[in-house]
Amino acid sequence: MAEFIAWEETWWSHITGPHQVVRNVVETLMNKKNVILKVPHDLPWRHQMRSTIWQEFKLKAETQELMVETIDVQDDCPNCTDIGSYLLRQFGFGAVQRGFRAGGGETIQNYMLRCRILQNRIIWLKGMQVQDMHQWLDFCKGYATSDIDGGLFILECDSNFPEIKLRNFKTVDYNQSVNIYNLQTFNSMILDSGFFKYPQLWKKYIASLAALLCETDAEVSEKFIKTMDFMNESPTDGLSRIAQMDAFQQRGTDHETTHVLYLSRMGNEDQLKKRIWEAQIQVAFPIIELERVQFIRDWEIQISQTLQENQIEQYGRIIQSPIELELGTLNYNASHRGRDDNYILYIPDEEARNRLRFLHEQRNELAHCNCCTPQNLQILFRKHGDD
Repeated sequence: MAEFIAWEETWWSHITGPHQVVRNVVETLMNKKNVILKVPHDLPWRHQMRSTIWQEFKLKAETQELMVETIDVQDDCPNCTDIGSYLLRQFGFGAVQRGFRAGGGETIQNYMLRCRILQNRIIWLKGMQVQDMHQWLDFCKGYATSDIDGGLFILECDSNFPEIKLRNFKTVDYNQSVNIYNLQTFNSMILDSGFFKYPQLWKKYIASLAALLCETDAEVSEKFIKTMDFMNESPTDGLSRIAQMDAFQQRGTDHETTHVLYLSRMGNEDQLKKRIWEAQIQVAFPIIELERVQFIRDWEIQISQTLQENQIEQYGRIIQSPIELELGTLNYNASHRGRDDNYILYIPDEEARNRLRFLHEQRNELAHCNCCTPQNLQILFRKHGDD
């Protein structure tokens, strides 16, 4: 069952940020205003967004007579210089279609409103370049319907389009509502769906990792989670596979993008590893710190005796309290001998000594902005019930 969950519907209907975009568009239409809908080039599940908005608007409007008319500007009316005439041809009939006379004292917008040319229609414009946006905005400035069924416009454009304030328009910006925490929640839902057998610590790490890598592109994140073997494979290898898939060839092709698939194709290992490192800092680093504290508690008698008998320095000062000891200091004193040829800190348990050394190595990697390998994460997580 878990394999067939419609994650695109979940993203747009059940995750707070994306659904806020849906609600904002619907509320704007209900308030009889046109919409400037700003979305990124790499918007996840674009068709599902339109479908969700439309279904919720129909429910709010409580009528089945409304229709959405999608116009792909680049395909249907490229370089259109007379938008009013184009709309009359598309949606007008008979004498009404031919009845407008330029120079007769009435704007074509008012003529269309009076004749209800766009009655019960939402005109959804997509595929627009900057010049197209300006032309359609100029037309829509004079189109101010007084009721929902008089016809309204949604102008879907790129997030980079400059902010414009018009009386009969409201801007809805995807990037202002959707953030990385929305994606992390979404990733957790996928991982908890019952299809994945990862232990809980791995799920926490994967949800954070995929969110930090993919930012707000839930579509790539879902594919990443489904196609990766996180316990044995480098995240960069999994991303490289997705970047070559036909379904994702257009992702990460926008100008000056930081999209994860663009970084993968360009071989930008530094930026990718930085995002992986951030996820490990969030999940692995606290575990290492908790184990440091537990190690000190387990061996407090030996550590306290060592502090009494030796002047243990750390960051230029003498340490008095065991809890202040960092892993590097603990590991050094547990593996080096004093003047009497005995270990400065004697830990009789070999497994504990090996674990201390391992924790120090992993903390040192993270402290120097390096990433732990999947194999070392397995070793780290395993002690915490994650076999």
